[in-house]
Amino acid sequence: MKQKLLLISFVLCLVLMGFASSNVSASSGVAAYYVGPGESYLVTLDGAERFITNTAASTIFIPARTLAEQQSFINNLPSGVLDFLTFVDPRDENIYPQVQIGTQIWMAKNLAYLPSVVGPAIGSGTTPYYYVHGYDGTSVSAAKATTNYATHGALYNWVAASSACPVGWHLPTDAEVHILEAQLSTGTCDASSYQIWDCQPAGARLVSSTYSAFPALSGGVSPCATPAGWYSLGIGHFWTSTNSSPTWSNLNVGRVLWPGNEGIWRENFDHCLGASVRCLKD
Repeated sequence: MKQKLLLISFVLCLVLMGFASSNVSASSGVAAYYVGPGESYLVTLDGAERFITNTAASTIFIPARTLAEQQSFINNLPSGVLDFLTFVDPRDENIYPQVQIGTQIWMAKNLAYLPSVVGPAIGSGTTPYYYVHGYDGTSVSAAKATTNYATHGALYNWVAASSACPVGWHLPTDAEVHILEAQLSTGTCDASSYQIWDCQPAGARLVSSTYSAFPALSGGVSPCATPAGWYSLGIGHFWTSTNSSPTWSNLNVGRVLWPGNEGIWRENFDHCLGASVRCLKD
């Protein structure tokens, strides 16, 4: 995958799954395709499915008659046009744009794998549970029909998060997340910082829909709390695979991203917490 420029505009409709699907290829008989301002489409160009996102003010023209035309378009993208390769999760057909930041390839939206679902009153640090913020029931189809699922994906307790990423991807370690935040930081970025806002302005860049191709949508949490309920929609809580310490076997290191705050908050999450997952390519 070609390395993408990080400092580019990125429209929120891409990560909100506001795209259309069209089989545009040399063999489809389609001579051209048009993408309007602010639109994102899943198309087949040069033998691969790709998200084409138009951030410009005018409609763009995608030639599709021949393979040479497609390759020329990909290699000479018009100003304001973004091109992302995709990954289709074979477990549920969810489609994830991929973004390369430095040497790492990340899913460009929160994981949405949802084999089952429960409400916030049910929690455990040892049994896998899956949640959708704001949904209090057990119907997977009903949970998937909610706006929060479409926008923010699913929430996972630690046991569910530890095995949620599809084959070829994994839940990142604490060290792997630090590589990402250090890549986007221009100031102090301590790998061992704890319960302080650090690595500015990486936090702002990761949640931004106008700066980063990563946009870390803030799905809130289903906490280990009494009374049970939904909390912190608009604040992102993300798991890592790294245990806090042998002394705290029920805790894993996580990250908190707060829109409007330029830093990243590193702290321990109890295993019963329901938080978001962002997968990293193996």
